[in-house]
Amino acid sequence: MLAALVLLSAWIGVGLTPSVGYTAVDAVAAPINTAVDSQAAPIRLEDQPFYADLETWRSRWDSGFLGQVVDTNPRLSLIKFYSAMARAGQLVRSVADEARTDPGLRWSAKSRQKIEEAERLFRSAVQTIDASELPESIRENTQEEAALKLKEILDYVLSNSETPIELPSRTEKGFWRLAGSMIALASKLQEGADIPYYQFTKRTLDNVDKGYQYVASIRETGTASESNSYATPWVFHLHLHPWIPGSTQGLSPAAQGHSLISRITDR
Repeated sequence: MLAALVLLSAWIGVGLTPSVGYTAVDAVAAPINTAVDSQAAPIRLEDQPFYADLETWRSRWDSGFLGQVVDTNPRLSLIKFYSAMARAGQLVRSVADEARTDPGLRWSAKSRQKIEEAERLFRSAVQTIDASELPESIRENTQEEAALKLKEILDYVLSNSETPIELPSRTEKGFWRLAGSMIALASKLQEGADIPYYQFTKRTLDNVDKGYQYVASIRETGTASESNSYATPWVFHLHLHPWIPGSTQGLSPAAQGHSLISRITDR
């Protein structure tokens, strides 16, 4: 659980500098087309045609729904991924706040429950990304980092589109790509499953760094909107600190808060 929580904590808790050697100039070949690129008035998330479904799923995660995130059509896989990741971020942020404001010898029962729920949601959301072709030794870590970056990309794209984003419930060829972006989902029969599920494709995984850097460069110019209630606006740039495997059992909440939430360093 420690590894995933360190990743989540890095994502929601620390404002860091952009990747070394990367500037807005490098983003000329944009991997994502948005209203900012064309100077058109952006369509905000709350005005998107799928927003009601997104709110429905947010309510389900908030109420403790235990179902898996990946689903049998691209609409639900994307909506559930995005809403589950938002919920996980909200939970970890809450735990971080408690660690800073209410130190003590042990986590409260409420914080422990939040940690477990965030871990469960994050682990399930990560499975929406197809990393099956990666070596097993790096698969899990790569999926986790990609999930955090993909969430940040979607924060921006879903709230800055030129035209309404239609998320299909069915596709003719088992494939769908978000227009003007590197984000795509494809139907794939997972090991041990009876029916295929829609996952973010290997190509999406391969391009997530480029997409993330591009969104970060736009935000640096001050043109990005932070009006998206699902977004994590307190951090623009993600630097992932290598975690140290081990247990936090026996540590005080203050010490655990440091190891899980604040142990992030610039590269």
